[in-house]
Amino acid sequence: MRKLVFVLSLVLLSGTVSAQQSRTEIKNDISLAASNYKAYYGPTKPLTKTPSGYTPFYISHYGRHGSRFLIAPSEYDMPYQTLARADSMGKLTPTGQEVLRKVRLMRDEANGRLGELTPLGAEQHRGIAKRMMERFPEVFKGKTNIDAKSTIVIRCILSMENEMQQLAAMNPQLQIRHDASMHDMYFMNDEHSPYIKGARNKATIEAYNKFYNDHAQFGHLMTVLFNDSNYVRYVIRPAELGVGLCSLACNIQSTELRKEFKMYDIFTFDELYNYWQICNANWYSFFGPNKLNEGKGMYVQSNLLRNIIQQADSCIRLAHPGATMRFGHESDVMPLTCLLNVNGFGTPPHQLGAARRRGLDQLQGLSHGLQPAVRLLPQRQEGRAHSVQAAAQRGRGCAARPQARRRPLLQVERLPRLLPQEAAGGTAPISPRRPCPHHPSHPPSTPSKKGNGRYQE
Repeated sequence: MRKLVFVLSLVLLSGTVSAQQSRTEIKNDISLAASNYKAYYGPTKPLTKTPSGYTPFYISHYGRHGSRFLIAPSEYDMPYQTLARADSMGKLTPTGQEVLRKVRLMRDEANGRLGELTPLGAEQHRGIAKRMMERFPEVFKGKTNIDAKSTIVIRCILSMENEMQQLAAMNPQLQIRHDASMHDMYFMNDEHSPYIKGARNKATIEAYNKFYNDHAQFGHLMTVLFNDSNYVRYVIRPAELGVGLCSLACNIQSTELRKEFKMYDIFTFDELYNYWQICNANWYSFFGPNKLNEGKGMYVQSNLLRNIIQQADSCIRLAHPGATMRFGHESDVMPLTCLLNVNGFGTPPHQLGAARRRGLDQLQGLSHGLQPAVRLLPQRQEGRAHSVQAAAQRGRGCAARPQARRRPLLQVERLPRLLPQEAAGGTAPISPRRPCPHHPSHPPSTPSKKGNGRYQE
């Protein structure tokens, strides 16, 4: 029987669909306005059937961590302190006081846990592992090897551990090697890429800031929260507070407080939809195929794509290669998806406002996510020759190197453009350490020059 290799990526996608389709989908499920805070509750559509005559035998995976708390202290402190100060001066409406109570609860829940995996996030990854093994039993049967790597961020490490524990519970014979090390960060989450600075050029920042200012309109919300229009006019920053409260409201679904309350009702639909558009514009501008920066944001994942290809092209030569698992961030997954040009997501729209996440039912899979086969290429049984030595190397957690080069596993049309300097016989320069772009709900004014240790999403 011929074999089929599945190269899987759990992704957040951005593409071009009509604005009306996006509005309709978000209106039907307001939790979709959360962008990357949308909590993943599992797939609802059937898998694409395996082509007749083939069977899956290897999985290469890069997945985002599960649901988490917000990352920066200011994401909790700014809304809380703004509302608390107004309350002390008698400027909050009864609704504003109730919002302050909810914000205090969210802030207390996240105290000491900024950016950490929530219980729901752990549950999501156990579910992903369970479905993966149930749907692809051929890949995980017997004493096969699982090579798992995580970035050095704790929410990613715990996401990896939850998946590995689930796999081990379902097949105790699995030979699992799991690691999280700075040694692998050059491809797991490359913060030295020379493309990071290029993605944040002046034209891109100016275009995004204009989009942000045009859409961060929260006039209605201010009347819901405050009883004094002059206080709002002279003291409050409506855009900053509105975006901050949207982030908190949207992330409730990722925490245990989702069982107690929601906070969507203080916004109009347009306020929530515009928040989604702001987040979406940020992802496209700094991580996607943006014409203003020549798509340099997606080239940040050049090392990751190279690793996926090299590892897979080596592993498929083994009799039973198992799976290569990687756990990181959506700020890695989305550029990778665009770089692969999956379903055309590497093709830029004609303008910033036309960048929409394609198929918002898919947006629910962020982990959180979506599990499509990036590329399927038939591999004949006789084409996967391997040696005893290669199998032994794999058993020690090392991918076997091929004896002779043959056609690559992935036919990536954009690969010659990944590192242009290499085509000329050189190597891409290593830039100084730079943080990844800001959180999508915060408009950048200038390229960040300081890292706060929480650069990942």
